[in-house]
Amino acid sequence: MTTQINGSVQATSNAHDAAAEAAIGDGTLSTVQDTLQRMRELVLRAANAGAGNSISLTSIASEVGALTELLNAIAECTTAGRRTLLDGSYSAAFQVGPSGGNAVILDLSHADMHANSLGGSAGGGGTDLSHLAILNLDYSEGIYSANGSKADRAALSKSIVTVSDKRSDIGAVTNQIDYTVANLGAAITEITASRENLTDADMAAEAQKFITAEIQSFMAASVVVQANSSPEAVLRLLDDSSVSTEFGRSDSRRAVRSDFGRSSSATSSSTSTDSTSTANNAAAHVTVHKSHSPSNADGGSTSGAAEREKTITGTSPGPASPTADFENRAKTRAA
Repeated sequence: MTTQINGSVQATSNAHDAAAEAAIGDGTLSTVQDTLQRMRELVLRAANAGAGNSISLTSIASEVGALTELLNAIAECTTAGRRTLLDGSYSAAFQVGPSGGNAVILDLSHADMHANSLGGSAGGGGTDLSHLAILNLDYSEGIYSANGSKADRAALSKSIVTVSDKRSDIGAVTNQIDYTVANLGAAITEITASRENLTDADMAAEAQKFITAEIQSFMAASVVVQANSSPEAVLRLLDDSSVSTEFGRSDSRRAVRSDFGRSSSATSSSTSTDSTSTANNAAAHVTVHKSHSPSNADGGSTSGAAEREKTITGTSPGPASPTADFENRAKTRAA
């Protein structure tokens, strides 16, 4: 396929070369045709004997002679690739196939544009315009003869038709080249597409596969991350619960200690209160015993001692009740 593509590309280039040379020949023949048309107009003007004279005929003859020299210059100077196109010797075949065997032939071997053999070949033939009657006036007669004018018109008309035929041939070759170039272009496109189907990747399908693979890879990574995060979450919950348990135990210990402290404080306070009460009672009993000593034998002294005891203890003298004694012993045991 690559060989066919390269061959078609080169064939297209060859066809363009052929089209370029054909265009040069056609353009030049167009100029030749315009020149022949002008020469025919001059011949018709010269044939108007009623309005002409020798001076005007001479001017017409000079212009016709200059135009024949122009034909000779065109035939000798029209070249393409260092080859002369319109001297009756040009004929070329252009390879326009990818594998050979397909050629376009541009034949201008019968397109000699020299004035003495217009429309002939390198070996001769064609129409001789170098010996027109207008170029060989018989000034002795002073007129452009009717026979001479008729012959010149016939020769120029024949030359114009010959050039038109050559242009038609070139046009046919040009059309053939255009169709060949279009065919080669289509062949290059189709063969290139076929080769790409075999060698190149389908970008749409490959892009879809790539995106699918990316999504699957992402999902797999997400599943792995999720699977790894579950044990970590469980361990984190266990750590959080153990920390909460420790904090609960600490709070319980602190509450017990606080309650124990409050109980100790209450017990110490009651103990000190009982000690103070016991000391006061002991002092009161000492005072009572002193009031009953022998030095106070009279009744007045006894009543005075009773009054002093009431003043010290704040209560009336008398023995302690069994209930109070039991409470004191209970508080002592609790302490």
